[in-house]
Amino acid sequence: MDLLIETVDGYSLTLSQTGLSSGIGGVAWDCGLVLSRLLLVPEFTDRIRAAVMARAVPQPGSESFSSMTALELGSGTGLVGMQLAMLGCKSILTDLPGVMPQLAVNLAQNAHMLDNCSVVADVYVWGQPPPLHHFPVHLLVMSDCLYQFEYVELLSGSLRDIFCKEGQSPLILHAYEDRNPDVWSEFLDRVGDFLAWEKVKLSDYLDEGELPPDVCVVLMYRKDSIA
Repeated sequence: MDLLIETVDGYSLTLSQTGLSSGIGGVAWDCGLVLSRLLLVPEFTDRIRAAVMARAVPQPGSESFSSMTALELGSGTGLVGMQLAMLGCKSILTDLPGVMPQLAVNLAQNAHMLDNCSVVADVYVWGQPPPLHHFPVHLLVMSDCLYQFEYVELLSGSLRDIFCKEGQSPLILHAYEDRNPDVWSEFLDRVGDFLAWEKVKLSDYLDEGELPPDVCVVLMYRKDSIA
């Protein structure tokens, strides 16, 4: 089933969904939909750009999205990554090999919207070396990547590789659904020695009646970037 999603400047993106036949990446989940709506709110994008300038190392050349590279983990349908590209970011959409065909379809059927954008899809399997040929990255985006304990170690290990082993310091924009508080707690235990975080009050940017229950959004950044 295709979805038509509002994007920047009143345009729309068409998302092809394969359903769960290709894994959870075949569906546009609530977390990604919430992030895509937040990216339409100027006050929120202003906050993100300012946070990147304050936290990311190396800093982009300016506070404009066009100076920033965004890496999305677990892109799925590609909605958030494409939206960031339309805002001006150099956008890298990553996921498992089995998701690449769907990402290719969605990039192709929205090509007319992405003509002047920089957006690519690439395989990145958590737990394997990060795709350093795309670095430095200023903004790292994740939506609905924490839903089972088995992925906590892989995701936290990948973030540790990026931040500690490779010395990168992007700002993280992370949306998750609070299905199991123990999963989030375990994740924080694993990254808390090098990452700080702050929760976004979603009602400051979106109508509460439009928000799915249990969706949370946080900003995360390297602890030693705190002034």
